[in-house]
Amino acid sequence: RSNGRPIARPEPTLARYSELNDGGTPVGPRDRTTSERLIAELHVIPWSHTSKPQPILQVPLTNCTQEASALNHLPHLLVVFLLTAFTSRHAVAQLSAFPGAVGQGAASAGGRGGDVYRVTTLDDYGRTDKPVAGSLRHGIESATGPRTIVFDIAGGIELARPLIITHDNLTIAGQTSPGGVTVWGYNTSVNRAHDVVIRYLRFRTGDFNAQQVNADGTPSSPPAGKGNMDLRGDSADCLSVVASDRVILDHVSTSWGMDETLSVTTSRNVTVQHSMIANSLNDSFHNKGPHGYGSLVRGELTAADRAANQGGYTFYGNLWAHHTHRNPSVGGQQNLQAGQSEDERRSTDVNLINNVVYDWGAQPTHRNNEGLVRANLIGNYYVAGPESQSGRIFNENNKAETQLYQDANWVDGDRDNKHDGALITKPLQRISGFSGTDKLLGSDAAQPFGFLSSVAEHVIAGDAAYDRVVSQVGASLWRDAIDTKIIHELQTRNGQIIDTQESLRTPTGLLAGLDDLVVKTRPANFDQDGDGMPDDFERMHNLNPLDPTDRNGLNLSDQGYTNLEVYLASATRAVPEPNATTLSLPGVISLLFTHQLRRRN
Repeated sequence: RSNGRPIARPEPTLARYSELNDGGTPVGPRDRTTSERLIAELHVIPWSHTSKPQPILQVPLTNCTQEASALNHLPHLLVVFLLTAFTSRHAVAQLSAFPGAVGQGAASAGGRGGDVYRVTTLDDYGRTDKPVAGSLRHGIESATGPRTIVFDIAGGIELARPLIITHDNLTIAGQTSPGGVTVWGYNTSVNRAHDVVIRYLRFRTGDFNAQQVNADGTPSSPPAGKGNMDLRGDSADCLSVVASDRVILDHVSTSWGMDETLSVTTSRNVTVQHSMIANSLNDSFHNKGPHGYGSLVRGELTAADRAANQGGYTFYGNLWAHHTHRNPSVGGQQNLQAGQSEDERRSTDVNLINNVVYDWGAQPTHRNNEGLVRANLIGNYYVAGPESQSGRIFNENNKAETQLYQDANWVDGDRDNKHDGALITKPLQRISGFSGTDKLLGSDAAQPFGFLSSVAEHVIAGDAAYDRVVSQVGASLWRDAIDTKIIHELQTRNGQIIDTQESLRTPTGLLAGLDDLVVKTRPANFDQDGDGMPDDFERMHNLNPLDPTDRNGLNLSDQGYTNLEVYLASATRAVPEPNATTLSLPGVISLLFTHQLRRRN
């Protein structure tokens, strides 16, 4: 890498790679040497049926001078921020949703401590149908308390209608599938729920059931469209979070939305990390016409929230690819409520950190209409593609105040099919539209907004972020043909914005990524007590494979993660972090690291 090392370790490489359908070479992880290990870097012991009993955590220790060396490779302003943001020697780390969770949504408890539901069928059911036991929808709708949903099956779930998640304290652990799960045909939404965790799933809405709608929003007469003709284009995101709190989406893959592809609106404390947001459908069934958009991001923050740096969003380590606009688009509250003054209009705080944006059309990252926005735009990599109309990375719209801190961003804007981007040293040449009360920050006198603290220790250089996205983004435990194609297009600077998923069918009619999904099921003796942990895993770690209650024990973690959560982490080749410690760097202010040392007996 040409610049920078991570301040905290990147995740282990997660992807398994398959051949490209077009006969190209496999897309595999980038070969890379291991840099100096940071304080108490954790190593994973991948679990399998043939593994021998071993300790779950291995914690090699180094000295703090290596951490100081790592700081030297970060942009100066981030070092200043880190040294001033974490000064407490006795801070107590909050238990995150899972090891590696960052940002405001990392506070999500998910289904911790609750029951377990096993998905055993790919079937779905409509509103008037009898619920199908063992289905994903039934697992969500039948929850009466905290719940973790695991998968004993792999393949595609063709939705019979939109999948709306309204239950609180829910974890959907796609990493437990024997080969990955794709949810397709309708949109999925987390709506008015709190403490939701969704990991390692693929969401492909498509226009399979699109309803033809007139420009004024009324349905066409006679009815027209495709399939069931009941999915409006203006409500057909792939995945959205609406009016919810403490939600984290991790390693999800989304594509073929007719509105946006993955959006977060009117919510609080949401993280979207390591996720692929690709190939929205542009000239499809949206009543406004061409609408190939990536992500709409709108918050719900009050002045008190802003003062406390609480309630915002983080987008970390994601890939946006092949959208005309909204990569992402950020705005505040659009319409005032009765009796609400302009001064009370709610705003958005957002971290946009270590993402890759590829082949935007007219707009890269940009503002969206009303409401104050404060954003940290740090360590991202923008790659112009065949459809990109400019080399700018952020556009302001002059309709409302924007306060943007930008630093350490990269751009490859020449569209020459070579990976030869560079660090942005003259931001005014890449960022446009700032005037009036807008603030473009990033000088030696400026610091990131305080809400960066939820992710600051995980910021890496933009070129390193690009490498990590290539190897790990999306539902990368089992990259399907669609995700593999998108990554190949990013690497070769090819591909295009599409109008329908049907344009991706082969001459023989195969829609790769759906028609070629392989159905796999777990054997009956995989998890006899149904607690979500394989019997072999339980035996290996001295748990009882016939006692379902031990899933909520704390035998395997000193930090408060349940035994089930430790297994879920091991299924992604990550492990719970050990207990907090505070280290002092020579000659500087104390710095709290999340690489925390395990208690020793």
